[in-house]
Amino acid sequence: MSNGELLDRSRQLAREELDAIRWEALNVPLSDETKNNYEPLLCWVCEEDLLGARLGNVVWAKNSDQVVTPRYTDVFWVCKGGCDKVMQAALHVLKYSSPWADVKDLKNPLEHKRWAEVTSRQIERGEISETAAAKISELLRITAPLADREPTPEDLARFQQILDLRSL
Repeated sequence: MSNGELLDRSRQLAREELDAIRWEALNVPLSDETKNNYEPLLCWVCEEDLLGARLGNVVWAKNSDQVVTPRYTDVFWVCKGGCDKVMQAALHVLKYSSPWADVKDLKNPLEHKRWAEVTSRQIERGEISETAAAKISELLRITAPLADREPTPEDLARFQQILDLRSL
């Protein structure tokens, strides 16, 4: 296989993997069983669990040049504060911008679904690298059991805030 064919096949596999976790097809445990299937989401810097009491961010390594593809070359999840600053500084040295999202928002059933759909489309368009696509798949798989529930009024209010912020 040529390099181009390998790249196409890798993208196809990443898309298939993300398709397997699309919201409608999620096969996750019931809420009362979530504790038995809990998997920690470890900070890339200090390896603390971000789904427990720690606050965390999902940090993207985004090409500063808007024309370069893929736009997003990598993604990391880190503790807010010191670890976040270390990661963002490292990405800055490498000439990446580093937009972020709150890990806590991926526990929101509405935002988890939106995130899965949006990132899947970005992967299909080639905006996200294979490395980042694999990590997104892992992130969504780990957070899916926590988002598999009916939205609360707080979830609805936070989701509306997220949408409002995105429209600015």
